[in-house]
Amino acid sequence: MSPRSAGPPDPSSYRSIEFTGRAPHVRTQLDVPTVMRCVVMSTLPCVAMALYNTGYQANLALAAGAVRSPGWRDLVLQVLAPGQSPTRVWDCLVQGATYFIPLLAVSLASFTLRWPELPSTLAFSSSRSTELGLSRLSHPRLRVAVRRA
Repeated sequence: MSPRSAGPPDPSSYRSIEFTGRAPHVRTQLDVPTVMRCVVMSTLPCVAMALYNTGYQANLALAAGAVRSPGWRDLVLQVLAPGQSPTRVWDCLVQGATYFIPLLAVSLASFTLRWPELPSTLAFSSSRSTELGLSRLSHPRLRVAVRRA
């Protein structure tokens, strides 16, 4: 009979002979606003880096000879960051904010208007309009009649 090799202990030996009769519940004093505050705080470094990198790339392109189309961004940049240099952090942050803030505003507006729910709530009605070659889209805020081809 050979001696048993010394190895890691068997994991089944760590099992308890007592078990809970029902599912365990973990209770915490964190509420949803506290958790969301932590989520927002944790995204701030990512947003700051995105602002800087977007502005840096745009300022590099402008320094290489790219031509900017005139618009509202020029007005904002002339007031807040007149240099538009890729070596200055402030210029990069302001340039990046001119691209990021409009995207953020559109996404918040679409969330507020519940646009993600729109495709799921649109339905074709099977009324007399289908016999006439029309399909009617129904939504609480939208009434559109579309002529079928």
